[in-house]
Amino acid sequence: MGEKFPYIFAFLLFSILAIIFFFQDILFQEKILQTVPIEIKEKNASLKYLNQNQQIDQNYSNSITQIQKYIDEAKKTQEIQKSKITQKKTSKVKDVTKISKPKLAIIIDDVGFSKQVKSIKKLPFKVTPSFFPPNSRYLNTPILAKEFEHYMIHYPMQAFDFDKQETNAILISNSKEKLIQKMKKLRENFPKAIFINNHTGSKFTSDFEAMDRLFYAMNLYGFKFLDSRTSIDTKGVQVGKLYNQKVLERNIFLDNESNVKYIQNQLKLAVFYAKKHGFAIAICHPRVKTFEVLMNADEILKDVELVYINELL
Repeated sequence: MGEKFPYIFAFLLFSILAIIFFFQDILFQEKILQTVPIEIKEKNASLKYLNQNQQIDQNYSNSITQIQKYIDEAKKTQEIQKSKITQKKTSKVKDVTKISKPKLAIIIDDVGFSKQVKSIKKLPFKVTPSFFPPNSRYLNTPILAKEFEHYMIHYPMQAFDFDKQETNAILISNSKEKLIQKMKKLRENFPKAIFINNHTGSKFTSDFEAMDRLFYAMNLYGFKFLDSRTSIDTKGVQVGKLYNQKVLERNIFLDNESNVKYIQNQLKLAVFYAKKHGFAIAICHPRVKTFEVLMNADEILKDVELVYINELL
């Protein structure tokens, strides 16, 4: 027993030391475990705080961007609305400008010669020449008409009292077939013509049945009638309604007298009529005094718009 004691004592001492080291290690680990979580928590808290601030900054930035986007869109919408309002106002101004002046159509009847055509083409505004259909006296009217974009046909018609009736005049005795032949030939000679107006014709235009036959034939070849109103009993408008055709009528004769002062006064009357009714149709003839007045009529015509006759359709 005495011999074994040193070994037993050494074993116990070693065991005690082992136990002490074991518990010290546990205490050290516990200490470490207690220390590390605090740092980690603080670090995590700091990171969380930073993340929250970054999120707030991001949300703020997004909000600012969104608000700016709304502002830009609102400005854009407002600018578009202003542009539309401006366009409407401008459009209204343009429309007012278009209708601000009454229209005046001047027809020059009895055109049959090249000298007359030259004088007409010198006029500084729109006029509509009305050509005689070709006959032994007016051989070249279809050729002369080609010099104009807008022209009419001045067709002789039977009068109550007329000394020198044209040889190819339309008579109240003409049948429908005869009138169809005349209109067919007329279309061949004047392919661009729209309107026919009567030269003389007081008797023919006053006869309802004769006018009905004429309108039937004109419709077949695309002609419209402009009534020169050589008779107060004309049936032009009345018959035109049967054919759903708007019949234009002469309002003023400019040169029944070959006198400058008279023609000027008649032209002023035409302007007055246009102002009162919105438009007017004046008829004159290729005469020296008439051209003299028209060439110097700027002051008289300043308040009207000169138009071709087809612009009144």
